[in-house]
Amino acid sequence: MADHVGSTRFTVATGVQVDFCDLRSPWQRAMKHTNGLLPEDFPKRSDLGVHDQAHLDAVAAELNGRPRQTPVG
Repeated sequence: MADHVGSTRFTVATGVQVDFCDLRSPWQRAMKHTNGLLPEDFPKRSDLGVHDQAHLDAVAAELNGRPRQTPVG
C-alpha cells in the first residue's frame, strides 16, 4: 500500500477504491478492534467454510452496527 500513496495503480488494476485514515485519527482505524471481536464468533483456526452466507452476513452486520467511540469536539 505504500506505493499507492500518490498513485492509482492499485485502484486501476483492481477496481477497488483505497482510502487511508488521517494521521492521528485512531477512531478511523476500527479494524484493530474488530479483529479482536472476531474470535467471539470464529475461534482461532476454525473452518469458515462450515458457516453459510447468512451467518457470515449476520456477524458482519453485528460488527458493523456496533457504536464506535469518537473524540469529543
